[in-house]
Amino acid sequence: MKITGLSKKTIGNLFSPWTAAISITAVGLLFTLLPQNLYEKIMGEPDLMFGSIKTWFWLISTATVFSIFSYMGSRINKRKDSLGEFKPGQKYHYRQAISILLTIIIALDLFKLSYFSSAIGLGKIVTAFSQGGAGDLREQINSKIGGSQISWISDFLVPIFLYSFWNILNTKSNKKMLFIFFIAAILHIVVSLATFTRGPLIALLSMLLIIYLFNRFRKRRLSLYYLLRVGIIFIGAFFTIFAIVDRSRGDQTVSQSQVRESLIRSIVGYFPASYNRLAAVVENKLVMPNSGWGYYTTQGIWEATIVAKTFKFTILGQELGIDIPSTGYDNWLGQFTAVGNIGLQRNLIWATAPGYVWADYGVFGLIWFSVIGFLTGWLYKLFLRHSLLGITLYPLALYSIISWISLPVISQNSTNLSLVGIFLIWIVLNFSQHAVVLRASRNAF
Repeated sequence: MKITGLSKKTIGNLFSPWTAAISITAVGLLFTLLPQNLYEKIMGEPDLMFGSIKTWFWLISTATVFSIFSYMGSRINKRKDSLGEFKPGQKYHYRQAISILLTIIIALDLFKLSYFSSAIGLGKIVTAFSQGGAGDLREQINSKIGGSQISWISDFLVPIFLYSFWNILNTKSNKKMLFIFFIAAILHIVVSLATFTRGPLIALLSMLLIIYLFNRFRKRRLSLYYLLRVGIIFIGAFFTIFAIVDRSRGDQTVSQSQVRESLIRSIVGYFPASYNRLAAVVENKLVMPNSGWGYYTTQGIWEATIVAKTFKFTILGQELGIDIPSTGYDNWLGQFTAVGNIGLQRNLIWATAPGYVWADYGVFGLIWFSVIGFLTGWLYKLFLRHSLLGITLYPLALYSIISWISLPVISQNSTNLSLVGIFLIWIVLNFSQHAVVLRASRNAF
């Protein structure tokens, strides 16, 4: 059955923030219904989420408030959506600009790879992937990245990838550009895996998938069968990346059964265990460090490297008596301690976005969900109209909803870096526009 056989309103809802919020909340509620003995056997920690009425109420409330306000945000300045009306070659759509943007991606990733080579040694990284035991090396890499001038690159490149991909999909005779994009993507995957982390890579692939599926729908080439097939491929890729990184971190001399057991435990740990920590927070059994005033929902402000250091936000806040950690790293370490102190597995700290919002504001966190919901709905409308801000920022906002299972991604420093990346795209587009006009005027003479 063709998806385009359904109404435009129904299909538009598939990409909406309220659909994502309701769906991820439903998945979370299902996690809380896992049999206690099964969860405790796999994770080796007490199950706090099963039967927690307070947790269920909070999950349902946050999803409801967010959905209502995101719908309201999508209705402001109502006018006809531009679905299906995008014309390649419209304002700001220049192949020259995409060439420049792809060059920037490749150059920055090559710079990052060369930094790994000099600071760590590519041989060590390759050996760790082939022999395992990359845990210590991963900490060393993260320490090097955090204390260097390259920590911003991955998040900065996200909107550039998204905008380039969008325009390549909507440009005729784009085989050359698509090939260059493919090379840039492969290089980026290699650089991302070299850090032995999966989060940033999975995030980017998810956002590119959103762009791809939306384009298929906009061109009336999306069917339920195709959507299911792509979903299966993406889930397969997700677990492949998950398994590769998990295996590289562990000891590859162990048996296959131990590897499978470790992988199952990791998957359960990254998903249902997050809701177990949510229950601990909501039931006031787990007190996150620096909580109670808004740290986790404003973390991007305190970690905005250049601005924060220039205006000394952290020092100023501490002088005012606000419980701000000296660095985000200090807070991160404190979460492990807090989780371990209540008898949960200390190596798993995610408490879900609703959990961190509760840690910040309690029940008043519904105000945060209403504000973020409204802004996300507004971005959704810009996305439907194919504006620069919508194309580059809405996929991040949508992914942040899907990532409610971990933390409030939209409040992280990654959003700040994405905004800087969007500003660079705007500069490149304007440069290309003036270059085209100048070339046309010269040809006229």
